[in-house]
Amino acid sequence: MSFRKLLLCLFPTVLAAPSLAATINLTPGQNAISAVGAAHPGDTVVFGAGTFNINSPITIPTGVTVTGTSLSSSHVVFNVSGGNQSSYGFVIAAKASNVTIENLDMYSNHGLIQMSLGNPATDSYNNIVITRNNLEYGGGALSNGSLVYGISGTMINYGLQITHNYFHDSPNSVRNWCIFYAVNANLDYNQFYNIEDGGQIQYPGANVSFSYNYGTHIHRMGQESATFSESSVNFTGNVFYDWVNPYPDSFGISIVGYQSGEVTFTNNYFKTSIAPGSTWGTPDGSGVNRFGFAIEATGYPCNATGNVFVGAWAVAVCSMSTNTNVWGNSVYGNSLWGNYDGEAGGRINAYNNSVNNYNSAPNPPANTFAGPQYAAAAVTNAVKK
Repeated sequence: MSFRKLLLCLFPTVLAAPSLAATINLTPGQNAISAVGAAHPGDTVVFGAGTFNINSPITIPTGVTVTGTSLSSSHVVFNVSGGNQSSYGFVIAAKASNVTIENLDMYSNHGLIQMSLGNPATDSYNNIVITRNNLEYGGGALSNGSLVYGISGTMINYGLQITHNYFHDSPNSVRNWCIFYAVNANLDYNQFYNIEDGGQIQYPGANVSFSYNYGTHIHRMGQESATFSESSVNFTGNVFYDWVNPYPDSFGISIVGYQSGEVTFTNNYFKTSIAPGSTWGTPDGSGVNRFGFAIEATGYPCNATGNVFVGAWAVAVCSMSTNTNVWGNSVYGNSLWGNYDGEAGGRINAYNNSVNNYNSAPNPPANTFAGPQYAAAAVTNAVKK
């Protein structure tokens, strides 16, 4: 037996000792950029109580958890320059896996979180978790014309989880998020308040969910997406109402893509109410003030069932697909152009839907599920099931 093999037999724990995960505690005034950047896989960086004023992006390495002591005490304020990568506060390293950002009260003058590094042809992100945070962001368009979002992800992203966050008070942003190529992803249980646009899920792959989100005081759309043949997307239990300066592009959910995969809309609630203190936005080309579509659908197949449409939407469900089945939905009031209709050659198979008087419409469901405050309950309920 060789000397090396003998050592391995006699002292296996010494030679193969695992590295120990560390907890790195930060207080305001410490160099958070260096501390997070130097963390190793398995480490947890804890932003303690107080306000952290940060002027440059923080790169999060693979395998690292960044967390706060509590939402009410750990405040991270980014004042970044704005210019491509430097437009975001947290930048997740290229090809990163198992990164978590949680329990932080965050503000950025531009974007907050970026997942866009690497080679799009060969690299991907895996198991990124963004949960139980307060997020407020500037976003918008930079002087060079590039767009900045609250969260940006332009790479393939497996197992992405954006859940139980509160996106709020960001009316000057472009979109809440823009997420490309997500697979096995959950964008669920988030609360939106006073934002320009709920966000965009671009070319999702299989098993993607946008469900149980709750939005009020939105100007443009609750959510939009462009799908393709590999997409499988589910929109369930979302609630959107009380819009700010609504106009013809104020939609509940808009899905486009002629070669799309399976798309399902189930048990959502959409109401054409205007938020208190707001008024109509820009009218359409004929000078009429109106909302857009509650659901702009596509999918092969595409199914919409159990949804509630309240008020004068242009159309409750409009589809570009020739394989859209719409049944068991309830309309309260009258859609301007008909409740269910095709566009651009689309065709809807509608049956067993009800049309009711507007005055009998149910009130919006109370928010008992979306946002950081309900995260613990959701975990408890999932365990019970």
